[in-house]
Amino acid sequence: MYQTRIVYFVVYLAVESSLLAQPGLPRSEDEFKAASKEAKRELVVKIIRHTDDLAPEELAAVLRASLADPDRAFREGALAAISARTIGPLLVRGTSIRQDWNRDRAALQPLRPRVEDLLRKDTEESIRADAVSTFASFDYDPSAPQTGINAVTVRILLERYYADSSPRVKAKIVTGLSVVPGPVTESVGVVLKDAIAFPDRRVRFAALHGMAKLGSDGRILLFSALRDSDRSVRIQAAILVDQRADLRPEDLPAIESGLEREEDAQARAALERAAIRIRTRR
Repeated sequence: MYQTRIVYFVVYLAVESSLLAQPGLPRSEDEFKAASKEAKRELVVKIIRHTDDLAPEELAAVLRASLADPDRAFREGALAAISARTIGPLLVRGTSIRQDWNRDRAALQPLRPRVEDLLRKDTEESIRADAVSTFASFDYDPSAPQTGINAVTVRILLERYYADSSPRVKAKIVTGLSVVPGPVTESVGVVLKDAIAFPDRRVRFAALHGMAKLGSDGRILLFSALRDSDRSVRIQAAILVDQRADLRPEDLPAIESGLEREEDAQARAALERAAIRIRTRR
């Protein structure tokens, strides 16, 4: 969710301009607003790569300015940079990354309302979608026994699922809700059931991992996804069926029915493995 977006943004900036060393990169909100595009790009990339020398207050100030930049690329960059710092220990193992997290966390937390504003109000679909994962990243704590998002974040994501018409944004929200540790609330379960039947394949695909949290209902919905009209959804459903440790003999008819219809080799291989495991346990 986070890693691909951050890597993409770094590559995008590197290709778009030659990042020549700037003698005075911005260190405050006002300096960032007045800086050239080249200086802004270089600084954002340094923040993502953890190679900047900003104090925590300076880091928060320039990211605050970048979040409000009229240029979509810098709003996108700010979201990627915040995620790179808020979940740094999850992305890259190392003492220095953990030290950055410990040092910067308190200064970055006040940016959460700014990110929520982008999630709610930005006119660019891609920014709202990126804001989903960045908003959730503020809850990450590497010292916690379970990594997940808190109840307030879940409530806001549920609200945005219904309020935002973009399937891309909905898919990102469903991805986040699908990995919430522990049992899901009734309201999250309702969203996951809605998502698995959503017209856009991206939303259905995102919902597949959440089916494991819905008990017997999720089991039925996962097996139903083997009949989905979209190939990628069927493949992922087959893989998740194969990965289930609780396959039962009564699941065999649904698997065999899927094999009769399925032409994709990857999906068929997963279903065949699942069928063999059930037959050998009898």
